[in-house]
Amino acid sequence: MFSVFLISTFLVNTPTPAQQVTKVSVDKVRVDTLKQTLPMIGRLITTKGGVIAARISGPIAEMKVKVGDRVEQGDVIALLIDNSLDWRYQLAKAETNQAKAAINRARSSYNLRLQELQRLKQLKKSAAFSQARLEDKNLEVAKARSTVAESQASLIRSEANQKLAAINLYNAKITAPFSGVVTKTHTDVGAYVNVGSPVIHLIDDRSLE
Repeated sequence: MFSVFLISTFLVNTPTPAQQVTKVSVDKVRVDTLKQTLPMIGRLITTKGGVIAARISGPIAEMKVKVGDRVEQGDVIALLIDNSLDWRYQLAKAETNQAKAAINRARSSYNLRLQELQRLKQLKKSAAFSQARLEDKNLEVAKARSTVAESQASLIRSEANQKLAAINLYNAKITAPFSGVVTKTHTDVGAYVNVGSPVIHLIDDRSLE
């Protein structure tokens, strides 16, 4: 804010130089805002931006965005053909169910052998007791216990394969990791992408420096 005083001076001529009089008048003080524009050279950069890549390999089935489109975090930007991925997931799911059934059978067999062993041990003092039969039953129990352990390992492996198949099926939908504007597309429908292949270039235009 600047205060400006304007002083006006008027010379009034009289008939004789000796009688010249200088009159001074003062204008009212006026308060005004001073605006000034300064030219500057600079550069805007985004804090988030870069290439959005494919996480799995496969052909592009559909591109959901084009250059200039704005996307929100989580929006689908491209789809891969996922027929084989879906069937692999269904296969892994079936193998998991099969492994669960196998472990149930193995546990039932183990429990049965264990009960038979307990009955034989109770007959130690009777005339019907057979030491050889007891030893055979011990071997059967050990074998059944080993079968349960193998079935448990098989179930863990099947569940892991199912989770990996589910992840691959999920990654067939390429999504935006953050909100922004599409500045470039690197592929199109029908093109085959590998893991890490660029799909689009995305910048967050709401977070600039």
